[in-house]
Amino acid sequence: MTNNYLADEKNRFANELRSNSKFKDAIDLHQEAIALDPSEPKFWYDLSETYLNWNKPEAAELGFRHALKINPSSAQLLTGLGSALQRQKKLREAIQCYAEATSSDPTYVPAWINLGTVQKQLGDYEDAFLSHQNAVQLDPTNKIANWNLSLTLLLVGNYKEGWSLYEFRHERSSDLERLREERHGSYKRKQKLLVKAEQGLGDVLQFVRFLPELKKLTDHLTLAVDSRLKKLLTSGLSAVDEIIDIEQDEPEEFCATIYLMSAPFLLNFQSEQQLSSKAYLVADRQLEQSWRTHLQNLESKKCLRVGIAWQGNPMYEADYQRSIPLTYFVSLLELPNIHFVSLQKQHGLEQLDNIKTDFRLDNLGVALDSQGHAFVDTAAVLTNLDLLITSDTAIAHLAGAMGVETWLALSKVPDWRWGLEGTETFWYGNMRLFRQREFGDWSSVFVDIKNNLIARCSDQ
Repeated sequence: MTNNYLADEKNRFANELRSNSKFKDAIDLHQEAIALDPSEPKFWYDLSETYLNWNKPEAAELGFRHALKINPSSAQLLTGLGSALQRQKKLREAIQCYAEATSSDPTYVPAWINLGTVQKQLGDYEDAFLSHQNAVQLDPTNKIANWNLSLTLLLVGNYKEGWSLYEFRHERSSDLERLREERHGSYKRKQKLLVKAEQGLGDVLQFVRFLPELKKLTDHLTLAVDSRLKKLLTSGLSAVDEIIDIEQDEPEEFCATIYLMSAPFLLNFQSEQQLSSKAYLVADRQLEQSWRTHLQNLESKKCLRVGIAWQGNPMYEADYQRSIPLTYFVSLLELPNIHFVSLQKQHGLEQLDNIKTDFRLDNLGVALDSQGHAFVDTAAVLTNLDLLITSDTAIAHLAGAMGVETWLALSKVPDWRWGLEGTETFWYGNMRLFRQREFGDWSSVFVDIKNNLIARCSDQ
């Protein structure tokens, strides 16, 4: 058995281990393959890919750089190095790698996709659009390329094209296409429609607002959601005939099935259309009263009760852009005549250890939603507060859907749904947007929030 054959076999088996998330064992086999044939760039590439899958971008960077010494013009290797740098938030260096990759091989689609993604992260929207467009032109059916182009279009407000390309996140639905056609003709309503929730909990809370319009298309509307949301949604969605567990319940036969976030495409929703400002989610009345009693025990002379939340799920790839260190809230906590309530749960609670205990901050996080029902206690608390100040996480959508006054702190390049400018959003009439002026600059955002909070309290 030759060394080359043995090295290939070890590397192949290492890749199989990686696909099963056995990263440590995979790394060991990759290194054994490299020891047998250190001049093979594929072995170094696969080693680095395993490090990336294992969330070790620094080690991946070293592997890609070693491979590039062997094959310096490889678009694949340059793109891999760019990915490792991007994971380390070295965005300008990553752009340079992707640009070199597209120059070396203008037909290499992954390089164009990644280049556009980082350009958008840095606010270079026109260049991002061109990069994603190049990727789509090279591979018109590429899901990732079309998906990324859709997000850029939605961010800049091109909803007509954006919603259409947004559908590339799933296999094209024949039910969706049929419903789009029938919606504009003589529609036969004797059918059952299943709407399946998707993506994050915040996405579900935002998009269930379209269910009343979807109900007009069917005699019977069933919503399939994460079981954690069933209790909250059951009390607030009058347009839905039935709510089922998306993972455990076996749906009966439906005439049509669509995904919840396809509703804007189905309904041809445009950003300039006026959405109802009426609240469409409500809290459980018994819980609302229970939390009212608790909150009445707080200092009664305070002019405002303000909820705060700062941290989203750190597993989300762009969380570093949206989540805010709690230290930025300190300038608010120092204000007199305001009692603050922390609604933060799980992630980010450790940051409370660094906050002075003499601040008027009631930490409710550990007592909220402890029975496996997402947001039921949080919703009840929100109804008893005057204001919520939060980062871009699911609680912002909950408060917006409930009609609670909400101040949302946004990064320079926010999630697509908030657009690029303005202090208002058509999604929620009760929400005010506070935007970074420069990348990473939360200080000026909280100066604006503090000044507005002082004015808000003086109006009481």
